[in-house]
Amino acid sequence: MYQTTIALHRLPLHLTHRIYRFLHTTSSCYNLFALGSTALYTVHGTGVPWWAAIPLTTLLIRSVMLPVVFWSRNRMIRYARIKPLIKAWEFQYMKLSYFDSEKIKKLNQKRNELFHRHSCHPIGSLVLPLVQIPLFFIMTFVLRGMSGSSFLLFSGLNVPVEVSLAHEGIGWIQDLTVSDPIGFLPVCLGLISLINIQLNLDFYKEMVSVPIFLTRLAQGNALVFTFVSMQAPTALSLYWVTSSLFSVIQNLVLHFVKPLPYFPRHFKK
Repeated sequence: MYQTTIALHRLPLHLTHRIYRFLHTTSSCYNLFALGSTALYTVHGTGVPWWAAIPLTTLLIRSVMLPVVFWSRNRMIRYARIKPLIKAWEFQYMKLSYFDSEKIKKLNQKRNELFHRHSCHPIGSLVLPLVQIPLFFIMTFVLRGMSGSSFLLFSGLNVPVEVSLAHEGIGWIQDLTVSDPIGFLPVCLGLISLINIQLNLDFYKEMVSVPIFLTRLAQGNALVFTFVSMQAPTALSLYWVTSSLFSVIQNLVLHFVKPLPYFPRHFKK
């Protein structure tokens, strides 16, 4: 084992990384983290410095997810088109037969048949967040590990520290393993997050009524996330800012390319 360690230290960093991952086998769950690491090293292996490789990898991963995004958007559009009919049914049944279990059962059956006919069951809306949220955390933990910082829960991921992150920055962020010294990226992250929250409120107000306390909670979380990023490695802040900016542009494109149909306001109640 000692000889193997010495041999690894004599190899170039990128080869050491590959052998390190080969010698330390992990469960299938951790293979997802290896995929995130591989994506970063693949882009960096083209000769791109880390300050550009991290945003480029983020854009690449988010672009790969676009088919799922458009699939989910098309389902949302179909659901919006039939929602006035569903609301009319619900109003009629609830008014005339609120305590009639048979009528309620019939309403649910008709509603499910309509969802099936138009391929727009609301449960399908969970697909996109079920893919995006784990991916977000995977890339977060991988970049934290590469920067020399890791959560205790994932301390066994065997993500090696990437020493070149310390000298492949740009401008005022030469060392990507430490936090942004002037706090520019965290502030950008907070502003972009708040913009994205407002866009979602404006674009989806015809689909769902969001309680004001949930809006304030989301805005508060964006501010908390800003302070968290002030303590995070700059490599991680680069990923968060790029991903958040992509979300804003994606929402704008979807709003104008695939707008949600408008339905009368009284159907919302």
